[in-house]
Amino acid sequence: MFKAALRYLQGFRPRLKAVDMCGGAGKAAFVIKSCDPDCQVTLVDCSDKMLDIARQKVRKQNIQGLEVVLDDAFSFLARDEKFDLIVFSSAVHHFKDPLALLEAASKRLNDNGLIVTIADPTTLTKTRRYKFFEFMLSDKETKKTKVKSWFAFKNNGETAAGQDFDLAEYQTYTGIDDKKLAYELTKLGLHPMVHMRYPAGEPYLTKIMPWLGLCWAFSMIISPHQVNDHALKVQGIKEQLKREMPFRFQFC
Repeated sequence: MFKAALRYLQGFRPRLKAVDMCGGAGKAAFVIKSCDPDCQVTLVDCSDKMLDIARQKVRKQNIQGLEVVLDDAFSFLARDEKFDLIVFSSAVHHFKDPLALLEAASKRLNDNGLIVTIADPTTLTKTRRYKFFEFMLSDKETKKTKVKSWFAFKNNGETAAGQDFDLAEYQTYTGIDDKKLAYELTKLGLHPMVHMRYPAGEPYLTKIMPWLGLCWAFSMIISPHQVNDHALKVQGIKEQLKREMPFRFQFC
């Protein structure tokens, strides 16, 4: 998805600016640099411990053009700075209001800029069918952990969130209705150019689950503007994804 988004953006300007929001140790930030070494990348997270891991990698590999910033998402997005690409990698589901987050991000985009969301759970993860197959296809240690959590639930009468339920983790427990989110984005004048579902996790899960109708993770490539020659450009991105994605997925 990074390759597809960067290739699209390079058609507008040669030197791109990207930000990996809520990026933790910077996995997405480093992938962006590997796809486009000339891209100026900013990694943002509120955990200094996680950012230290990224700083060490930057120093060890002498990576140029990657800035590390300690800040929370909304505070950073309130700054007067614009980017060509804003990435949320497995991050949107940590927010109580994903729509407000993506709207705030859209205001920090340059003309023709894009927002990319990756690997957020849909509400499918809460269905019995998903939970059954996830358990059956998991390894032995994962099964043990899940069984222990079930007994803990019965003994305590509480969910894993317990009394210390964190609102920031709300969507983690409920999953996101991604089709509703896409609809709400369009009402705000934002355009999900690409909306796709796919499995995530262990390699064997990504191979088996699509055949069971369990593409439970979703991603979007969002534009704040109606793109010129929209259908043609979107089709180009989709064709590239079909060629390069290593697993089965479905467009919504």
